[in-house]
Parts: sequence; C-alpha cells; structure tokens
Amino acid sequence: MRITPVGIGALACTFLLAGQSASAVTLSLKAGYFFGPGDQGIHSFNNAFVRNIQFTGPLSGTIPFFNNGAEPPNVSAEILQGGVVDGFTSDGRAINENIDTGLHLRLADSNTGESANLMVVATGAEQVVNDEKGNLVFNTHVFADPGIPSVVTPLNVSFTTGAAQVPLSLKTQKGLPGGIDMAGPYAAGFVLFGRIGDFDHDGLMDGELVLAANSPLELIVARGNPIAQRRPWVSDIPINAPLSAELNLANMVGNFPAPLIGAILQGQNTLAAEYAYDLTSRLNAALFDVSSIVASKDATRAQKAKARTALWAVRVARESFERGIDELTNTRHADKHDLRHGGGSPSEAARSFKKGLKLLGYALETLASVFPLPGSNMQQAAAKVSANVATMTE
Repeated sequence: MRITPVGIGALACTFLLAGQSASAVTLSLKAGYFFGPGDQGIHSFNNAFVRNIQFTGPLSGTIPFFNNGAEPPNVSAEILQGGVVDGFTSDGRAINENIDTGLHLRLADSNTGESANLMVVATGAEQVVNDEKGNLVFNTHVFADPGIPSVVTPLNVSFTTGAAQVPLSLKTQKGLPGGIDMAGPYAAGFVLFGRIGDFDHDGLMDGELVLAANSPLELIVARGNPIAQRRPWVSDIPINAPLSAELNLANMVGNFPAPLIGAILQGQNTLAAEYAYDLTSRLNAALFDVSSIVASKDATRAQKAKARTALWAVRVARESFERGIDELTNTRHADKHDLRHGGGSPSEAARSFKKGLKLLGYALETLASVFPLPGSNMQQAAAKVSANVATMTE
C-alpha cells in the first residue's frame, strides 16, 4: 500500500502571507477532549489560546517564550490545579504562558491506588512545522506536573491537522505486563483525523488538531499507556473559498486513504464506516466552498467551468462513500448512524471508497489548476495520489 504525499505549497503560501500581514497569529482552542491515559476515560476542557505564533517560513515558525511570573495572564491549567499560581512548575521551571492549552487532569487508578492532580505545561519556545503530507504540526516539549517536584515528568508530543494513530501501550511494546492498549474509548490502531480549512464559513481559517501518543512509563497513573486528544480551533488568519476547499481536499487526500482502505482489508467494517462518515462531513464543507466559487461574481467564466467540474467530482465522491458505508454496515434501509452491525461486502465497499478517493484527488487537481497559488505543487501531487489509489488494494 503506497500513498504519494500531497504537496505543501498551498499551505506554505497561506502561512507566509499570514506571517507577512500580521506580527503574530493566535489560535483560539475551543472546548475539546483528552482521552486516557489507557482506561482513564474522557476528560473535557474549556477554551484556551496559543498566542503570538510567529511564522518565519513556509509552514514553519515559533511560539516564543513568555513568562511574567504571578502576573496575568497565567495558563489556565495552573489555575485549575489549585496550588500557588506563580507561573512556575512545582520543580521551579518557568511556564511558557504563550501556550495555554488548559490541560488539567485529575486521575485515579483503582488497581494501583495511584492518583494525580496534573497540569501539563510547556516551559520553552516551541516549533511549528509541516510534515511530509503538508499537515500543520505543533511539536511541543511539555512537563506533566502533579504538584510534587520529584515526580514532574517531561514528554514530547505532536499536535497535527493530519492523522494520529493510537499506539500500543509501552508496556505491551516492551513485553511487560499491565499495559492498557487504549486511549479512553479508542483502541490501539484507531486513527484520529485533524482538519484545516474554513468549516464555519466566516472567512477565517479553522480546523481541528489531534494527538495520539504514549505517556512516559515513569508518569504517575499513566505509566506508558496511550493518550489522545481532539482540539477544535479557530484563528485570525483570513481565507477564501478556493483556498479553504483546496486545504480541505488536500487534507482528505493526504491522510484518509491508507487508514480507510487498511480497515477494509483487515475486515474492520465498523471502523472503515466510521472513517467514511468523517469523510462525508468534510465533503459537505467542500461542497459549500466549491459551490461558492461557482456562484461568485469575481470568478471568471473559465474558473466557474473548472469549479463545476470539481463540484461534480466532490458530489460523486460523497455518493461513493455513502454507498460504501451502506455496503459495510448493511443498513441501507435503517439508521446509518447505528454502527453496531457488521455485514456487507468489503470488496464492493473497497471499490466504492477507491472511486471516491480518486475523485477527491481529481477535484483537488482541478481546483489547484484553476486557482494556482505561487509555489504550489498541489496539482501534480493530487494527480499522483489519484493514480496511486487505484493500486491500493491490489
């Protein structure tokens, strides 16, 4: 199974423009969820912010360090922990107060008797980069602090707008007993997908960051078990309909094919259907954006004609995914949201999904050709992805 990476040109141009037009960018993190560690369930947290992001190159930049001690603003996790709010971890590390994710967890393991009142905070400047598929990635080096200096634990995690797969517990990987191979409701192997575009259609970029990783073996309660997060975000970065559609389609083409077809090949019908449901929600957003191009007074006749072609491809792709879901779940005349039933024909579903993925690549290729961005190689990459999808199940 081979997937050609989608180019990063469109994303690169976006963030270069953002960096040139403003001194800093703010991501407003919306209420999200932390899963795990292991069987520790689902933890919700409220709105937070990553401030003063400085883009210095194509999809790359820094979140500089800022700390003013006990003076506001203080990160919300420190406040929620309930101890002294002074801008420092319990072992004396200054917190980077530009990075306020609001990550505070109260954990208790009835099997071991361990408990923790954890805040997770960054203590230095952090990097924003792109990966080989063009996803926006925040690499963070954080500390989990239960308020006890001797057990403060470092961990490195990456938040992405791409895909993140829940790993096996470190204990399982090392052949040790006691590993719990899940992050909340998600079993090891489950893939969380982020997103990037303009999903609320307000002219500003938004999306979702996801994370899946192992906790450190030495971290109290967690003990090497998997963790995961989903974090929707909005920003102050302007974005138009063509770019929103291109980023959304590129995200789908670059991240979904391997997990989706992989689930089909492994006979995991329910999982494949869940991934496909996610895809169809994104296709609805793409339909809105491409329809806006067709209806735009500013688009030329040639641009509208190409946009109509892309619109056709997205519509047929959505129909293919819906047909594949029906075949997998055998609920053509029942509630499609009931994923408890297996059945159907994996081979027929695979053909439907392959067709849908090829059409997504074609739609992306068409959009990139009619609305070219300086330095973008999205059109060429999309054509390669479309061609390679045909060989994925052979």
